[in-house]
This record gives sequence, structure tokens and C-alpha cells, in this order.
Amino acid sequence: MAQWSTAVLRLIQKLNNFLRPGSSKLSCQPFLVDGVQVGYISPQISSYLSSYSDVFCMVKSNDGEIVQMTLNPKIKTFLERTEKVAEVMMELRQKDAFSTLRGWRDEMYPVMASFDSKPCFMVERSAACECNSLLGVLQYGVHVNGYFTDQSGKVFMWLARRSPSKQTWPSKLDQLVAGGIVCGEQIQEALIRECAEEASISEELAKTACPAGSVRCSNKD
Repeated sequence: MAQWSTAVLRLIQKLNNFLRPGSSKLSCQPFLVDGVQVGYISPQISSYLSSYSDVFCMVKSNDGEIVQMTLNPKIKTFLERTEKVAEVMMELRQKDAFSTLRGWRDEMYPVMASFDSKPCFMVERSAACECNSLLGVLQYGVHVNGYFTDQSGKVFMWLARRSPSKQTWPSKLDQLVAGGIVCGEQIQEALIRECAEEASISEELAKTACPAGSVRCSNKD
């Protein structure tokens, strides 16, 4: 295997480390809403959330071990769940309980079992994203690669460099455009918005982007 390919494989394995043998997945508790699993919660985080029993409920085995966490079944609607979870996250932010909440952006991301399923509730981006998702939920984004061909026929790929002032991974290399899909947003809507925000790409040009598939990874930092 070529040196470059080996390096890329190591990177992919690192990015997908939560699903690999020996990961912290075994120590995490499944997080369920209405009997459907939507995430994983680490013991450290569940110990904090257990004090908010009006919102988060612990399910224990006969020997008292916590086997899963659920959203309180008394909180039934999408709006109620969103509001109650937001109250908890806001309080944890004020206490500076988790560093990931320092990146609070007032962007709401959907919490759902799969991309095509109905969202159970919304949660602040900083609680849902990056490598330190508090609720271990799936999140989705658009990633755009840009190519051009020179006069000799060689194909080149555009790479971006993140701003040194970014909250996450400052000054690192990045794709031409990438960003999360917020609650209620369609894929193309997210693509057009991110293209404008990150690369000043017009809507007309953004609409010419061709879908090439999807990639899923589960990472725990």
C-alpha cells in the first residue's frame, strides 16, 4: 500500500474510532426517546444529567447499574422536549460543566434516529456536534469539494484553510465548503447557505454541485 494511502487509512480509523474494538462505546449508555435509540451518553456526562431527573431518566438493572438513559416520557411533544433539554444545557453552560458548551452558537440541530426519521427534538449545536457531543447523537452536514483542470489536463482539488480565529480546528486545512444541516433545512438549502457563508460562492454556481454519496463516521475525542 502506498505511503499516502496508509496515512489516509490511519486517519479514517482515527475518525471512526468509536466503532472500533476497545473504544469507549462499551462504557456508554444508550440514549432513548420514546423507546428509540438516538445516541450514546458517557458515564461522566450521565452523572451530570442524572441530577435533572425531570428531564433525563436513568434505567437501572437489578444490581443497580445504569444500563440506559431516556428522556422523561412525561415530556411528550417536540417543542416541550426542545425547551426542557435547552434549559438543562443552558444551566450546564452557565456552570461551565463542559468545555464544548463554550462554543454555544444559538444554532439548533435535530435529534433523530436516522436521516429520514422524524426529529424527536432540537438541541444547541455545541451540545450535539464535534467530537464531544454531550448526547452522542447523529448529526449531518454538507461537504463540498471543488476541482479544476489546467491547460495540460491535470486535475487539481481546491483546499481551504480555516481562519485562525475559528472556535474549532483553527488554521487547519479544510474542504472548499463544509457545514452542518440545521433543523428544518434541506440538503441543497444547507449547501447554498454554506457556499455563500464560507466561500462567497453564488447560489447559481452552488446549485451546479453534483451529489457524490455519503460518508458516516463515529468519533469520540
